[in-house]
Amino acid sequence: MIEDLWREAPYPLRLFHYALIKVAVGLLHMERRSPAPAERQLAQAALYLDPFAPAFAGLNTAAVLAQVRTRLETLAGGAAPDWDAIGDFAFPGAAEG
Repeated sequence: MIEDLWREAPYPLRLFHYALIKVAVGLLHMERRSPAPAERQLAQAALYLDPFAPAFAGLNTAAVLAQVRTRLETLAGGAAPDWDAIGDFAFPGAAEG
């Protein structure tokens, strides 16, 4: 499980894994159409993932952060988001855009 990977990892991998877990949980809340928990988790994900930009461990963290921030902007609007217009989330490799 990813939690085991996170718990056993040394710093900074532990923090990196934690950030990715927060992204996943935030996306799960978005899938369930729960805006407040999604916003909370994605905001924490952005905070923890930011030090790893622009790339870390083969992941284009800048692109992941951009997607997280786009969703945070959508959620911060106050009104119910257009869930279907949000689009897919991708975890691009470091060489991808």
